[in-house]
Amino acid sequence: GIMPASFNPNVRINSAPSNFAMVSNARQASTTGSSKAGNSVAFQTQGGLQLSKYWSLEMGVSYLRGNSKYEGGGYILDAISVKSSNVLESAVMGLANKNQAIYQPQYDNMSYNSMYINVNTTVNNNYQFVQLPVQAGFTLNSEKKLSYSLLGGVMANFFLSNEIESSSRQTVTTTASDDVYKTNNWAATTGLRFNYRVSSKWKATLSGTYQKALSSGFKDNQSMESHPYLYGVSWGMRYSF
Repeated sequence: GIMPASFNPNVRINSAPSNFAMVSNARQASTTGSSKAGNSVAFQTQGGLQLSKYWSLEMGVSYLRGNSKYEGGGYILDAISVKSSNVLESAVMGLANKNQAIYQPQYDNMSYNSMYINVNTTVNNNYQFVQLPVQAGFTLNSEKKLSYSLLGGVMANFFLSNEIESSSRQTVTTTASDDVYKTNNWAATTGLRFNYRVSSKWKATLSGTYQKALSSGFKDNQSMESHPYLYGVSWGMRYSF
């Protein structure tokens, strides 16, 4: 199946990145931004076992491309090097430097000669996940042409990458090996599926889905948090053996 969706990583910056913290009027402003949902898509395949007339157990795998934007926070401009950094870029790179002990002067020291540009920046922020859902299904009218299934369970979200738009409009890519995001983050899932019997073996399906992360997606969540959630409507075909 395929699922168009609205994905929001729900990123919060709890404390100012180091280069924002050293500029007095940037310290508080850096924590005021918020994430906005974007048009996203997931490609899915699932299999299941019919436990009884009403109950089923379903598992699967899907690839999610979650697009979003981060608004607010402004950016820092170094007066000497003329290098700039938006707040989300600085915060994520700060975590990467901390976790990997990488020293990058363009993020750590630029604030000594910097000024804060107070503009309402909008930063593209796009994720990729492999998802493994495990759900129980309860189906009504299973013997009729049109049936309804209530779904609920959990989903393992395996982080692949996140692409952040830098202040220079370049792309900063963070992967699982950078130790910024958790490799796996669990989410609760629920939904409603309409099943239309096309033949004795085939059904067309239309499903509404909601997913909500159970914990922060960052490994170090003291300075940043991310509790993604997603609304989606998927359609596909099911074949019964």
